[in-house]
Amino acid sequence: VELAELVQSCKDTDSNFDCVVPVSGGKDGSYVAYTLKHKHGLNPLTVTVRPALALDIGDQNLFNFIQSGYDHVHVSPNPKVMDRLNKYGLIEKGFPYYGWLIAIMTGVIQVAVKFNIPMIFYSENGEIEYGGSTETMNRCSYDIEYMKRIFLEGGHEKVFNMALEDDDISENELSWFKFPTDEEVAKAKLSFAHLSYFEGWDSYRNYVVAKEHCGLVEQEDTNAGTFTNFAQNDQALYLQDEKLLTLAKTKLKRAEQLAESQSGSQASVDTALEAVARQTLNLTIRQNAIDDHPIRLAQLRARLKRVSALRDHALRNLERTTILAPFDGRITAVHISPGDRAQMGSLLIDLFETASTEVRAQIPNRYLAQLRRSLNQGEQVPAIAAIDGREIVIELNRLAGKIEAGEGGVDGFFNLPRTEGNLELGRTLAVLLTLPAETNVLALPATAVYGANSAYKIEAGRLERVQLERVGEYRNGEWGTWSLFRSSDLSDKDQVLTSQLPNAIEGLRVDVVSNRN
Repeated sequence: VELAELVQSCKDTDSNFDCVVPVSGGKDGSYVAYTLKHKHGLNPLTVTVRPALALDIGDQNLFNFIQSGYDHVHVSPNPKVMDRLNKYGLIEKGFPYYGWLIAIMTGVIQVAVKFNIPMIFYSENGEIEYGGSTETMNRCSYDIEYMKRIFLEGGHEKVFNMALEDDDISENELSWFKFPTDEEVAKAKLSFAHLSYFEGWDSYRNYVVAKEHCGLVEQEDTNAGTFTNFAQNDQALYLQDEKLLTLAKTKLKRAEQLAESQSGSQASVDTALEAVARQTLNLTIRQNAIDDHPIRLAQLRARLKRVSALRDHALRNLERTTILAPFDGRITAVHISPGDRAQMGSLLIDLFETASTEVRAQIPNRYLAQLRRSLNQGEQVPAIAAIDGREIVIELNRLAGKIEAGEGGVDGFFNLPRTEGNLELGRTLAVLLTLPAETNVLALPATAVYGANSAYKIEAGRLERVQLERVGEYRNGEWGTWSLFRSSDLSDKDQVLTSQLPNAIEGLRVDVVSNRN
């Protein structure tokens, strides 16, 4: 996923080229350029920094690579300046090619800056693959400070300044060996990565790809001390070389004897001497390979440790791909899509627990005392909610502890039946709350109430005004919703005027037409 994101970011730039790939014509750089171009659809600009001593086969392979279809820039720093940096690098850091090592970083970076290309892809990270710093084992990119500290072993500034102090070298001549300033790096948004971070590194695979697609040719003879003619992989063939040396010495001795007896020529002796010298060199190489075995073994163990760590990291990531909700619920929003990379703490979805869904309704202040008393006594306070044309019974669970500014009451929270918990959040419902039972109250229709708190009772055929205290509302079946009142001026047997008379006044004479209990 990281490589896909990196590739897409390269394609999103305004540059004519998507990335820079350093190449020499060898198998690794060729593989990187081919993979990025033909497998990931990038348009790379390839860059070569000419070494101090180039080989004919290297020049031929670089030419073949370019001809296979790649844009290319060849950087040739001043040989005198590179030789001087190589000299000081050998003295200070033990690297006889230190100047060229600097240039394959600084020269490539300068090309990227000049062409406004923010991404540079290198091949393998030798620190990780062959043993060294594991600082970048779990991250794909790094910066220039890491290059100076790790790849150049912190010696760049000192070696550069030593050359700068020489009278016959100017600062301008050292330009290819300079890193860009922090401001230039920030402006270009430079990033660096090794392709080996994203895939297992296989020299033989790289060789096959470079040979088939980039015109790579091999030298006729194998590399000294190796089975291969395309990579430096030491093989311990010491015993075989020792036998060949013994045979060469035997041939030399026979040639010397023949020459002494004048039965052979001095040329034969010279040829035998050359064979002994060559085989002695090969034997020395084999011995060095054997001596280097502990180092190579340590490198392999370091590589195994890295691979094991990457495997464990991948297994942990695999476990994290399954996310379990802490409860059964309903999803209200999705904030991520398939294929997106989620960081720790990223918001994935919004959901709510259906088993704990509540209805929130504002309750007028005049009813709070009754409701609190009922809740404190453990009494049930039911209500009816209208949902999709049907009525369900809900129950008051608690009252809010705060009244919001501008509100005329306190929010009450009602429990829904478990079968109704799958409602949409934010949905509006009509809720009718059943208040606790009241004593000494009477129900009156709206037509019986005059003003806000008065009614008329009929005494001896005349109207007598009485004061009322509103208690609540009452659903009176087919008659609809009536209001509940309490009054010290009324008793059970009193008759109350229920017709709305526009001119009703105290003492008005009336006739009772019908009487309803």
